[in-house]
Amino acid sequence: MKSEVFYVKSGDALLRGAAYSPGEGGRQAAVCFCHGLPRQAKPVEEKGYSALAKGLAEEGFVSFIFNFQGTAGSGGFFSLSSWSRNLVDVLGYVTSLKNVDPGRVFVVAFSMGAIAATGIAATDERVSGFVCCSCPYDAEQFYTMLREGVRIANTEGVIRLRREEELSELEQDLKKLNPMLFISRISPKPLLIIHGENDEVFPVEEAYKLFRAAKQPKDILILKGVGHYVRGSKEAVDYITKWLKEHT
Repeated sequence: MKSEVFYVKSGDALLRGAAYSPGEGGRQAAVCFCHGLPRQAKPVEEKGYSALAKGLAEEGFVSFIFNFQGTAGSGGFFSLSSWSRNLVDVLGYVTSLKNVDPGRVFVVAFSMGAIAATGIAATDERVSGFVCCSCPYDAEQFYTMLREGVRIANTEGVIRLRREEELSELEQDLKKLNPMLFISRISPKPLLIIHGENDEVFPVEEAYKLFRAAKQPKDILILKGVGHYVRGSKEAVDYITKWLKEHT
């Protein structure tokens, strides 16, 4: 397995990420991970995402993790619409690589990263399939809670807002990027929804709403005894790996 740091320009921000490849010849299927709202001021390379990416590289995938703008490891300032644009630009980089099969690029996104990614998964033809983890059906409904989470993260230096007044833009971004607007449009691409039964941020009913609104092909995994942070679940990781291999 090989690993390397990469950089992608996205608007005015320079994003940093890490790529892990199996080291085999030819073009491989790729997986791009999207993190959620951070709890600590650390880049994704220093969190559990690197273990996820390495695990998939060992299974034959070229795996990518990156830091959304306004978080540790990347430049720029936070906004949800910017996160959506960041993913578009990272996909441009990923599909340009000689060791990536541009027809087999999957997105695995978590929480706020999944909110930003759902519309891209539905509308960007470079995305071959989508794993949507710990995501609300109606993100607008959670505006007050999400706004407070972003405000606290900014105050604690976990993310960077240009000005605290820009918090008001979050409501419009949630309205524009609301997963409920896009989930039915992911088909005919395969979709996997994963949610913790005891999710304390977005209740598990949100996952069932997403699943009911989505069209085939679709799968759902509800993790018993698991809360919001599903990437720490071995069952989730094993299921994602199996699902990706079945769809490549």
